[in-house]
Amino acid sequence: MSSRTCCYGVVFTLALFSWAGAYAQEKAGKVEAPASKLGREHKELAGLAGEFTTVAKFRLKPEDEAMESKGTATIKSILDGQFLL
Repeated sequence: MSSRTCCYGVVFTLALFSWAGAYAQEKAGKVEAPASKLGREHKELAGLAGEFTTVAKFRLKPEDEAMESKGTATIKSILDGQFLL
């Protein structure tokens, strides 16, 4: 296993434990996200929430014809408007 892969694994594990701890505290009612602390940036980001149709074009080789991949994305506001998911 390369050191880069190991480093990514450690970072992912720490992020997962951090998120799990915050989630458990929120569910237990120990943490509240005060809406009064939400700034202008949070309000602007909330405007990005919604349903989107996506189109991506890519080539496997420079001389190949571009392929197209279509999809949908759902962006929603979580934790009382603090984050987008």
